[in-house]
Amino acid sequence: MDRADITAALTLMPRVRGELDELEAGLLTMARGCGLTWHEIAFGPRLGTPRRPASATPA
Repeated sequence: MDRADITAALTLMPRVRGELDELEAGLLTMARGCGLTWHEIAFGPRLGTPRRPASATPA
């Protein structure tokens, strides 16, 4: 890899972050739709904190 390759890859990061945020929001919506609580969502994958992302709406 050279500098141009690394620079090109770094320019993609904002897009990747945005797509990952959309994926996470969709998964949270599906989880809530299946009846999972915020506690189950947070502790199921061993995230350690029952924190809800800012993009999620209260249910």
